[in-house]
Amino acid sequence: MPRSLVRNFMSSLTISLSPETRIDDAENLLWESQLSDVYVVNTEGSLIGVVPDYDFLKWRSINLCGTGRLSAIMSPVSIALSIDDPIEKAVSLLCKNIHSRVPVVDQKKLVGALDRRCIARGLNNLQPHIDPSCRFLEGNLNHGAIAAPKFLQTGNFSRSKDAGSQKFPSS
Repeated sequence: MPRSLVRNFMSSLTISLSPETRIDDAENLLWESQLSDVYVVNTEGSLIGVVPDYDFLKWRSINLCGTGRLSAIMSPVSIALSIDDPIEKAVSLLCKNIHSRVPVVDQKKLVGALDRRCIARGLNNLQPHIDPSCRFLEGNLNHGAIAAPKFLQTGNFSRSKDAGSQKFPSS
């Protein structure tokens, strides 16, 4: 099987704005897009920050009529993937972190984002081609402090060859 890269799973649908963009303009774009975050880029298009939806909510709760610029509420990017990273790295990263969506860069320039849905959709499409002995997710099932469904905590799950879905034990 050819090596699966992030570029084959990512979505190019993102919102990227200047740090000087007004917060209320960025917020309106975010809510209209139904995405979960806004990426902040410099004039060269390099990724310099992120503003998740919950930061807009925090800003709005404190500044009901306030104005400001994205630079005031953006956070530095703590994790990002390269378009040439293997999908296993992305799966591990998304399983170990609370982030549900990670920016994807090509030579520091924002080119897209990868979320859990992109990976699940991609893996579902690959499933007929995956060697049954392939268990690259096995080491990523322990989420530590993050709550996980019972079947992940116990490791008691199996794949159904018929539907390509997982069968879960009854509680």
